[in-house]
Amino acid sequence: MLKKVENIYTHAHLKEEANELEINNRALAKRIATESIVLLENNGVLPIEKESKIALYGIGATNTIKGGSGSGEVNERYSVSILDGLRYQGYTICNASELEEYRLKAMEAKKKYMEEKRKKAGFFSFKEISMANIETGYHDIEFIVNREKQDTDIAIYVLSRMSGEGADRKLIEGDFLLSKQENEDIHYLASTYKDVILIINAGGMIDLSPLDDITLSGLIFTGMLGEEGGNALADIISGAITPSGHLADTWPMSYKDIPFGENYSYLNGNEKEEEYSEDIYVGYRYYERFRKKVRYAFGYGLSYTGFKIATKVDLQDEIKIFVKLKNFGNFKGKCVLQIYASLPEGKLKQPAFSLIGFTKSKLLVPDQETLLSMSIPYHYLASYDPESNTTLLEKGRYVLYIGQSSDKRSLIAGFDLDEDIILANHKPICPLNKKINLLEPDFPKKDILIPDNLILTLDKENIKPEEIKELITEDAPENPMDEYEMEAKKIVDKLSIKDLSLLLVGDGGMDIAIPKPHDVIVPGAAGHMTNKLTKIGLKSFAFVDGPAGLRLCKTSIVKKNAKSIKYVDPGMEMFNYFPKIVRLLGNSKINKGTPLYCYTTAFPTGCSLAQTWSEKLLGKLGDAVGKEMEEYGVTVWLAPGMNIHRNPLCGRNFEYFSEDPLLSGKMAKAIVMGVQAHRGCYCTIKHFACNNQENERKWTSAYVSNRALREIYLKGFGIAIKEGRCRGVMSSYNKINDIWSGANKDILTEVLRNEWLFKGFVTTDWDESHEGLEADRSIDSGINILMAGNNKQRKAIQKALASKQLSLDIAKERAQRLIQIMLLHNTLIERK
Repeated sequence: MLKKVENIYTHAHLKEEANELEINNRALAKRIATESIVLLENNGVLPIEKESKIALYGIGATNTIKGGSGSGEVNERYSVSILDGLRYQGYTICNASELEEYRLKAMEAKKKYMEEKRKKAGFFSFKEISMANIETGYHDIEFIVNREKQDTDIAIYVLSRMSGEGADRKLIEGDFLLSKQENEDIHYLASTYKDVILIINAGGMIDLSPLDDITLSGLIFTGMLGEEGGNALADIISGAITPSGHLADTWPMSYKDIPFGENYSYLNGNEKEEEYSEDIYVGYRYYERFRKKVRYAFGYGLSYTGFKIATKVDLQDEIKIFVKLKNFGNFKGKCVLQIYASLPEGKLKQPAFSLIGFTKSKLLVPDQETLLSMSIPYHYLASYDPESNTTLLEKGRYVLYIGQSSDKRSLIAGFDLDEDIILANHKPICPLNKKINLLEPDFPKKDILIPDNLILTLDKENIKPEEIKELITEDAPENPMDEYEMEAKKIVDKLSIKDLSLLLVGDGGMDIAIPKPHDVIVPGAAGHMTNKLTKIGLKSFAFVDGPAGLRLCKTSIVKKNAKSIKYVDPGMEMFNYFPKIVRLLGNSKINKGTPLYCYTTAFPTGCSLAQTWSEKLLGKLGDAVGKEMEEYGVTVWLAPGMNIHRNPLCGRNFEYFSEDPLLSGKMAKAIVMGVQAHRGCYCTIKHFACNNQENERKWTSAYVSNRALREIYLKGFGIAIKEGRCRGVMSSYNKINDIWSGANKDILTEVLRNEWLFKGFVTTDWDESHEGLEADRSIDSGINILMAGNNKQRKAIQKALASKQLSLDIAKERAQRLIQIMLLHNTLIERK
């Protein structure tokens, strides 16, 4: 509830105790985490009986990584380590005192490391400080396994890796590769203990090839599980929960198997030109089509139980798949079902198959049966033809599969088309003017023999172009912004050029480090709309990071008669290492004023969320975040992140979903619909588009074909917008074929607004100002608001409007959408 504290208004709490919302969201965070954990290997050692003795190793046992650094940080009340989770479950940790010593060593090493980085970085080099968060130097203080065997036959080693915004992972020991010490320790454990379980606590895969000469009893990929990670993993290890997570990426045998991996980011010495030479063959689309052996397939995940699957397929206005599912094992569990399609290879070369649908069952006890159904639109099987600029279904045979991973599929149906069917005509976008050699198979796809009884007849009249419209249903409410369309138009028509520039260029900048006065204070907000138009009834609203939950400041204070706040806990970890004068400007002590509290929930990161393969569960996450937005007065959540996992070294893969655009799009859609079911709460899906590299991210250009752009890198965003009615988009820093994303009319207007009929707002990423990227060009291209803006950008827009270089009508159209949000925000300020 909105309250006045001294001279400010805020929704922050005045009491520190956890309320019902926080308690419920913590329980949900645990549930999501358990369903995201992927069991990769198990010789029968798992589950482990409670009260068993365990020897636990690895710095990640105590310093468990809950999430990555940068925008994805969340400031929860507390998080549960793997050590604590196992203890709470009743296990005896034989070497607990040794682990505590390493925890303290790691804390000291990190503090020393960051202080050294701060001194080297200088007073104003905040980038160096923020990037230091994800360097491996402090984290790998070299945990050394004591060569004295503990009184148990079970050893668990936790292999942890940090990653985050602003820098890519490194192809070196201690990051993507095992360190020498880790390799030696794991080999020692395998030779000493009867059962060794390896836990990978990282935002993405690690090269496990040095361990190919040993047999692990168990292997679990946790990803980054958020605040309840330790408890969630303990539930899986004990068997309280049967694992149901499945990989959202393919794990190759080693890095050298990744197509054009040697040219990624910094590896070829040219970080500013990234050639997408693999074209559409990303992830499993490459490994399956080019018949490459992989370590773990896309969609792979083991369970403690087993499932029998029987299917029926019916070709109606959509592809209808009916499944009879039975749990034939001894544990209760959930089953992930994946639908793949093999397309005919006519004019267009194709992957071996692509994901076109999936579902997750309810919890089934042993011998329980259930019926499931899926409806898949025909346009999910379509391809983009760059020569004709059409989306089409090519003539030939289409084959459908069902499975629990991409390499374990059963053929369930096939049908034939005797002619091409064009579903959409497009204007050409983002011309690729640089000559690059695109990967193309020089051998045909394998012939697929289909039993006659599985060949179905398709009535071509059932195939219709994709229909995009504003549906009003229980799960997709009408856009409340539209209620204020006419009122906003009246206001925008009266605005001066200066006032327009205030709307089109947001406020924020250092809000997350040094708070500024605003109409309503949201401690830790990343930025705000302008607060300089209250005279005409437009009050500012807050933008808040990030993809794993709301990143607010846990504790802050209001001094007597103050118009702003001071932070007690920093909004981001890196601020602990800013120069002292900067910290003094923004920070204070809890006893220096009236305390304010904002405890939010740290959910699992994007990669882990996708591993649930559950739209229903991610819808609940969106609903939970929406409730926290209402609780703390947040209007725009800068999430979810949904770029494609093109290469496992991308530093931001942890907060993105998958290598597959359909899975990414469906996960984002579910979250968005959950959030936006709350009136006046909005998401910004990001980063639009092709943000697949963090090194030199503001300067790199993604050189990508039109087909790959549409089929791989834009497709997920389209699903979130066309199916999820997402109202906000954040552009990316990078260029696409030499045009900055934040001033790329082809994607911001032609695709987003003209093709997808997007009716929301587009913000730039924070401080997205480059040499040659004029503020007025961004607005003209389709941006509604530049964040977090500055006076230089405002003056540039004023100058462009005065000279008519920027159309006044376009500027008004962009501003009107923001005014509609502000008018709605005005009515919701006193949320309860």
